[in-house]
Amino acid sequence: MNSVNLLERNKAIVRRAIEEGWNPANLAVIDELYATDFVFHQESGEVVRGLDFFKTWIATIHVAFPDIRYRIEAMYAEGDKVATRYTVRGTHQGDFRGLPANGRSFDLTGHLIHRVVNGGKTEGWGIWDRLGLLIQLGVMPPIRLGGGSPPPDTAANIAATRRLFEALSSRDPEVLPTAIDELMIPEFVTHGDALFPLVYGRDALRQAIPGSRPLFRTPPRPSSGFSPKGAR
Repeated sequence: MNSVNLLERNKAIVRRAIEEGWNPANLAVIDELYATDFVFHQESGEVVRGLDFFKTWIATIHVAFPDIRYRIEAMYAEGDKVATRYTVRGTHQGDFRGLPANGRSFDLTGHLIHRVVNGGKTEGWGIWDRLGLLIQLGVMPPIRLGGGSPPPDTAANIAATRRLFEALSSRDPEVLPTAIDELMIPEFVTHGDALFPLVYGRDALRQAIPGSRPLFRTPPRPSSGFSPKGAR
């Protein structure tokens, strides 16, 4: 067999293992295509030896994600190695390492390198987006790159400010305290003028505003053209 045909054969073995072995959890195909002393190098640096561990992993992920499917996006072969880039999707419908099912779906990417010798896989190296899995399953919050705050929701900010002005205009004594509690954090700070120099805290503001109302005949109202900076 010439080198080109050998490379194509090795790629076909890896493709069949994924499409006919991993996806349907067909352990008979795994037994056929993997060496019994298969060695796998995990992304953590841990080395796992023996095919039984790998077969247990296949069974485990199919219990947790019965609809899991790997899709090969690219495959390259050189020498006795085959490199594969894939996407994997699934829905969390069973226990996964102590995490109960929550019905969330995931869509991740990963990379594999397999050594193929005499028609069988003897060694593998793998890395996939494990952090992305934890985030998409709701175990961890999303990570925002750059350390900045998320972009402001301008429409929501306008609505909140308008609601505060309307609460200031209300004659119902319960409306304003409720709005302050729902729209402001406990550490809210008001930078005011001679009437309100500085008010530290939501509770202090709740007490200060009603006391100013007798000074005004007409409570403040938002103008129809109200538009905070940056909303245009």
